[in-house]
Amino acid sequence: MEMQMEFIPLSTDNQSVYMDVGTQSYVEHYLHLWTNRDPTPYLNTSFTPEVVQQELQSEHCFNYLVKCNDDFAGILKLVTDKGWGVIKDEESLYLHRLYLLRKSTGQGVGQRVLEFVEAFGKKRNKSMIWLEAMKKGQAKDFYKNQGFKILGDSTVDLNGVLHEEKEMWVMYKSIGPTTLLDQ
Repeated sequence: MEMQMEFIPLSTDNQSVYMDVGTQSYVEHYLHLWTNRDPTPYLNTSFTPEVVQQELQSEHCFNYLVKCNDDFAGILKLVTDKGWGVIKDEESLYLHRLYLLRKSTGQGVGQRVLEFVEAFGKKRNKSMIWLEAMKKGQAKDFYKNQGFKILGDSTVDLNGVLHEEKEMWVMYKSIGPTTLLDQ
């Protein structure tokens, strides 16, 4: 059966579903990062009505509910015009969040989401996508398999994250005209 994907833009009508799916997908994959397995500091910066309403009003923030075969599969958050280091704001698309529910992992959903992200970036004349992935997690291998390269290091800067889990990779993928990073 062919996978039917749908990317539903965040709206005031669906923001509670977005917060629920985002919270559930985060909790299913990332509790091990937190002291006492308590991700409240992160959830309070990501999935509260105030935060989501702020993102909804931002011209640079694009949030989606991801559906696969009429069932919610996860969430996606993209930010335009936000660079990092040598990545210029105007050429970049920051893939801030791609969280899938556990039931949707390992089925090609993530790859289909990245195809959507690339098309989104190209439509807006972006030349690269960048993201941060936990150094110890499986996501970095997924992104490498999808053509992302390591650019540098970052850390999670929230109270409550276990010290040994704070390190992240900054990764990028070119999607447009050659950039300085590919020369």
